[in-house]
Amino acid sequence: MLRTRQQAGPELSRVTYNPATQAFEAVVTFHNSDGRMTYAASLAAPLDMSFEEAAEGLIRDARAQARKANALGSRFRSRGSLIEMLTGRRAGQIRSQLGGGRHAA
Repeated sequence: MLRTRQQAGPELSRVTYNPATQAFEAVVTFHNSDGRMTYAASLAAPLDMSFEEAAEGLIRDARAQARKANALGSRFRSRGSLIEMLTGRRAGQIRSQLGGGRHAA
């Protein structure tokens, strides 16, 4: 995957151009403390648009999808957020109660 901004910024998969729809297409992944969220994005534009403009448009499309309540996307929760979701406590709190070390589940 191609990093389009700083390390924590969105990632674009291989950007392709679909001549049937005259649009650029890619999968855009956003990272946050809970894990990552991925959306399929498209941008209707001419083939001669610069890569930078196409990438920015694809990221805008994915962000617009993320704001929709019924957006179709894929979520991958980080291990820490999964522990918190299941127990209601942060992973650090659980580790400290176990003696501070890493223990097998």
